[in-house]
Amino acid sequence: QALKSTIPVLEFNPDFVCKTANDKALRFFGLSRLELRSKNILDFLAPDYHEAWNKNKEKILTNDFTNFLLPFIGESDVKNYEVSITVTRNLNGDIGKLIFLLVKEVQDRVPAFAIN
Repeated sequence: QALKSTIPVLEFNPDFVCKTANDKALRFFGLSRLELRSKNILDFLAPDYHEAWNKNKEKILTNDFTNFLLPFIGESDVKNYEVSITVTRNLNGDIGKLIFLLVKEVQDRVPAFAIN
């Protein structure tokens, strides 16, 4: 819980539509909570990365935990973040939500699809 207050955190539904985010993420993206709720994951990722994301997003849904290096569009520029993605499931195994933790900004590597 303490970690979630110090780094940007986004939560998505299984269709990758944003449901909520913490204050740090809202500031980074320059959005209100209301604006955030209509955004798809592609609204947060750099356009050059959309095709790679679309080709690989189903793989994320089959794992419970994944790490990636992703280029996010902030309020003022694009920043590469090491991202930890956790998929939560209900008792029936259905996906409840996806939690994206923007763990740290990375300046010395170019985003490739999987880092782990």
